[in-house]
Amino acid sequence: MVQIIKDKDELKTFLKAAGCKLVVVEFSAKWCGPCKRIYPLIRAMSLQYGNVMFANVDVDDSKELAQEYHINSVPTFQMFKQTQKIFEFCGADAQKLEAKIQELIEGRPFSPENHGRLKRFSGSMPPGINLFCNRAFCHQNLNGRRILFPEVEES
Repeated sequence: MVQIIKDKDELKTFLKAAGCKLVVVEFSAKWCGPCKRIYPLIRAMSLQYGNVMFANVDVDDSKELAQEYHINSVPTFQMFKQTQKIFEFCGADAQKLEAKIQELIEGRPFSPENHGRLKRFSGSMPPGINLFCNRAFCHQNLNGRRILFPEVEES
């Protein structure tokens, strides 16, 4: 299950309730195409990794949180343990996300041998393409203006 977080108090409570569990917080926006494409994969991971807590923060609904956590692009994933941020990355890269989750919960670095859990879910993301909304795109959106298309970066 992915918990929807709307304000600072909710996030603080969620992080405290997690205790020693890994927490993955996705900062996203309803208008962001890459965010829409990766959300089903995050939902699948939340069901698969029962020992990890997942949350979502909409940067338009929670502008204060977006500013406090220095969100400059969406989607941005921040990972926490015992209320402390331990890792962050930007972009709709489901394989990178799962690799980092595995590394943090299993205490071992990602390798092709211990990978494979997400392959069945990754069909909606084109191989070799990392989709993201760049800093200017999000900055303009947070100031009330909208741009319709995010950039696409070939990897």
